[in-house]
Amino acid sequence: MINVSYIRLTVCVAVLLTLLAHPSPASACSCEAGITLPQYFTQYDGVFTGKVTRIVDNYFPIFSTLDTVMYKFGFAPYFFHEDEKRLGYSVFFKVIDAWKGLEKTFVEVNTGRGGGDCGYTFEIGKEYLIYASHAYGIPDNYWVTGICGRTSELAFAAEDLDYLSAFPTLPLKSTLPIMLTEKDVIILGLPFLITVGVLLLIRLRRKNKRQDI
Repeated sequence: MINVSYIRLTVCVAVLLTLLAHPSPASACSCEAGITLPQYFTQYDGVFTGKVTRIVDNYFPIFSTLDTVMYKFGFAPYFFHEDEKRLGYSVFFKVIDAWKGLEKTFVEVNTGRGGGDCGYTFEIGKEYLIYASHAYGIPDNYWVTGICGRTSELAFAAEDLDYLSAFPTLPLKSTLPIMLTEKDVIILGLPFLITVGVLLLIRLRRKNKRQDI
């Protein structure tokens, strides 16, 4: 009885914690054509160059396991839908120069897994020019980028850098690297919540036994 309740509790807690996650769209990628470089600069909320210091896969292993458990219990997997994983990557940059939208020397930018979700493939240690937007167009929301803008490796961004050289770079506040992601918080918090839940179930069961005597 406790084992079944334990599993149910695990699923419920995990689903609640998914509110912290950043789902990425599962629809097919479609990019607008015919946009000029100045128009790109205007329409994106953040433009900067930076070096990738860390990449976090937001699907494995936590949410891939959750999908498996939900499937075993007869539920449709929440984070895996129509061959598209809804959670992409959190990419961490040490900012080199910024022309728009940034205030600190380290920034987290979310992107998809590639293919239908328009995700851009980054590599640790490489430097990039990033055109980023606030997710869902909400001011101050988390940053997102993809293949539809002019995001590219710095070595291939000569035209953009020449254009950006006409603008002053932004003063940046020196900050420490971003150590914890939402996924890290879940990894730390989930075992604690599960332990508390199991202890409460055991306590409730003992209380019920005493009442039956």
